[in-house]
Amino acid sequence: MIQHLVLIFLSFVFLNPVWAASIVDTNTITISGISAFEGGTVYGGVAGTCTGDGVSPCNSCTNTSTPPKACNQSNIYGSLAFQIQFKTSAARNNAMAQILIESTPLIVNPETKNWTSGETVVLNTTWAAICSAMGVANLDGNCNISGLSQIVGSKTIKFGIAAEGGGTLADAEASTLQLKFHGIPSGASDVTQTLCADSGGGFGACNLTFVAGDGKAFIDAAIFNPTEPGGTAWDSIAIFPIATPNGGESNAYTSFTSGAVSPTFKKIDNDGTIPDSQVGGLANYQKYCLVYGMKNKAQNIYKFVNDPAAASAGCITPSVVVGILDDKRCFISTAAFGSSDMSEVETFRKFRDQFLVTNNLGKAFVGFYYDMSPPIANMISGSEPLKALTRGLLYPFLLFATMALQIGFVWAIVLSLGTVIGLVTAFRILRFRSVLMVMLLVLVSPHLKADLLSTEEKIDHPNAKEGLIRIKKDGTYVYDVKRTPKNQSSHLRFGQANQPQITIGIEQTDASGNPTGTFKEYSFEDFYGSASGVIIGYDYEWFPWGMEGDGGRLGVQAGGAGMFVTGNGRLVADPDTQSKESYTFVTLPLNLGAVYRLEWKEQQMFVPYVSGGGTYLVLLEKREDKAMPSATGGFGFYGAGGILFNLNTFDREAGLKLDSEYGIGNLWLSLEFRVTEVQNAAFGFSNRYVNAGLSFDF
Repeated sequence: MIQHLVLIFLSFVFLNPVWAASIVDTNTITISGISAFEGGTVYGGVAGTCTGDGVSPCNSCTNTSTPPKACNQSNIYGSLAFQIQFKTSAARNNAMAQILIESTPLIVNPETKNWTSGETVVLNTTWAAICSAMGVANLDGNCNISGLSQIVGSKTIKFGIAAEGGGTLADAEASTLQLKFHGIPSGASDVTQTLCADSGGGFGACNLTFVAGDGKAFIDAAIFNPTEPGGTAWDSIAIFPIATPNGGESNAYTSFTSGAVSPTFKKIDNDGTIPDSQVGGLANYQKYCLVYGMKNKAQNIYKFVNDPAAASAGCITPSVVVGILDDKRCFISTAAFGSSDMSEVETFRKFRDQFLVTNNLGKAFVGFYYDMSPPIANMISGSEPLKALTRGLLYPFLLFATMALQIGFVWAIVLSLGTVIGLVTAFRILRFRSVLMVMLLVLVSPHLKADLLSTEEKIDHPNAKEGLIRIKKDGTYVYDVKRTPKNQSSHLRFGQANQPQITIGIEQTDASGNPTGTFKEYSFEDFYGSASGVIIGYDYEWFPWGMEGDGGRLGVQAGGAGMFVTGNGRLVADPDTQSKESYTFVTLPLNLGAVYRLEWKEQQMFVPYVSGGGTYLVLLEKREDKAMPSATGGFGFYGAGGILFNLNTFDREAGLKLDSEYGIGNLWLSLEFRVTEVQNAAFGFSNRYVNAGLSFDF
């Protein structure tokens, strides 16, 4: 039994202007036995009939007759208990607790007693008493509706504890709530509507356009009229996904019943905005016609659009949605050995079936492997060097799997442990001899020290020996300060680069999900629209060879860059149509190479440089509703040339301060032309672009 409880936090807005005498702790109020509560208003809704347990509202949305009937999943009825519970904020003696509709008491024999501070007060009445006290025509004492017209009522609920020795609860002693009642009689004929052409022709969402997704549908467009004929504001759209055979689209609307399936509710704002437009829980390759109606604040569902004209925009077939990298997937062993038919892959498969999936621990490992391996396998499959490396790493496990299949799992472990112990023992013996050799080399090797660089310029002056290099016109003596040599650099660069050249071949399926044999290729631009984007890169450089004055500096360069773009996937059943599922594509070129600077003196104004080396390009594609991205990668090369412009030459004193306080040497503006080439079977990445940025030595 589920009790309909609503926790209400009342503010001064919902209380009687004179509330000081009330001892209701407004932060502790709960109400049960109602259809809904929102914004200080209690809603009671009646649409159709159902039988309840007297404690919780009942569900009247079970009628399967046509045309559809108005219904309410939180339907109130005469015997339903209406309960308000709160704690007292002060003590009060010989006082009565009461609920009233306006001035009509709802409790026949209210409790009178001495109340202590913090005591829980429970006030009970029934909806029969409320409906009787409302005094609305065609609404009887059991909340039954006569006639064919909708019923609307609005009253004030007062509750609290009267003054000591007092009788009826006075306004100053009461807390208040607004009560709104909306009832639709069972025989009402105005619960459906036709498809509208504009917002003036219907009520609520009177014309929706749906598009298919992966196991879901999306509301793509809506015509909405905020007018609610019962005088109660709209709350949400009720969407009923009806599984429909081909050719039965019109019948899905004309034969619709409100009890056919459980609806999905989508909140809608007064301006027609639908914050969450996704309708989930659908099966791929099953056609659905989405019939819709409206739910108001009293939770009454009606104004169903059962017009067959709605089928053209309301019937969809969900389908698997793919991104540009989705046909690059495979598992690690298959990726490494090239085919799922290879004998090595078959050995791993037999080991899995015989030793892993037969126990809980093995099943957990297999599940983890299936979750984590696809993105790793994607990277391996696009690179021959990675395939070779992975094969080398897998061979010990392949040997163990082969032994386990031949001699048993336990004996394979024993033999493997014996082999490992033997190898470790041999390694320790060899390592001891190597340590002795290293110690000998250390004793006879000279220690290298970096020389301090100086910008001394000797002049014929008595103070030259103290480092004086010039005298300013104002008489200031300028001395040379020895600077610590900097052999590291950081570079942050920005540019505009091309996206990868990559395509996917999608085999279209029929409405049942069966392959049709028809393939069509789609490019990166078909998914993401843009062929280029902003690229942000970072490079770290270390210069162990050469110093200023020695013809330049030669060093090692390592870094990477990143660019991303967002787009949409493609429906396999209809690949010419973009899906609503959003994708993010990330391109990450990772570089390792050498760099040479033509730098012959300290604080040189312009320094040309060149760099180049190897690149590993990582491609990642993440769908918004998926946990793991698809990934692939490949090796290539890069080359760059540019010029550094020294900002310290404008203010040498500022440069000295950066050096002394932060350890930063020269501060540079950089301008660079870069070439990156990566080509493999899965994709290509060919870029020639200019970037600029900021660099510093440290």
